[in-house]
Amino acid sequence: MKKIGLLVVFGVGAAVAQAQPLTKAYIDNLVKATNNHVPLVHNYKYFLPYSGFYEAKDSLKLNKKLRAKTAKDLLRVVLMHPIGNTEEALGVELFSQGFITIELKSRQPKQQKREMLAEAKEIFATGSKNPILVINEVRVSPDEAKATIAKLKFEELDAIAIYYRALSTSVYGQQGADGMIQIWTRPLKK
Repeated sequence: MKKIGLLVVFGVGAAVAQAQPLTKAYIDNLVKATNNHVPLVHNYKYFLPYSGFYEAKDSLKLNKKLRAKTAKDLLRVVLMHPIGNTEEALGVELFSQGFITIELKSRQPKQQKREMLAEAKEIFATGSKNPILVINEVRVSPDEAKATIAKLKFEELDAIAIYYRALSTSVYGQQGADGMIQIWTRPLKK
């Protein structure tokens, strides 16, 4: 079995970088700049949710998918490299190498957001699990998590991700044993 771990690189903050076109080279530079201990990135595959996997050599195909996107459209980059259990973490077949997930803002289909929000609310309502709740990159205290998720409206949701034990424990250790729910919101239009 391959081992895989998780290292999260959060978007970009510099105003100058916001107009930067989003390309494979930009993603590579972002990963290298924030993870100086990472081995050669050119050995990794790239995963664009709702589009699929791209080999490192397929930069033209990946750049075509990212066309018209800039750094401000980047939600986050997740670097997965061979140090944890892939099958348990992702429920997929073995990977022969690490991969980089490129998540863009507002790319998640509405129906998927609806279903995942309902699932997240149900997890907290039943009380059978106590996952870590992170909203807009800020961890919500365990005491406030149930009430916070219950009040969340679908219209506020930009993206939602539910991570199960293997991925959440790689970030939060044993505190993540019940998983992690990550939510990004957007301001409501008045």
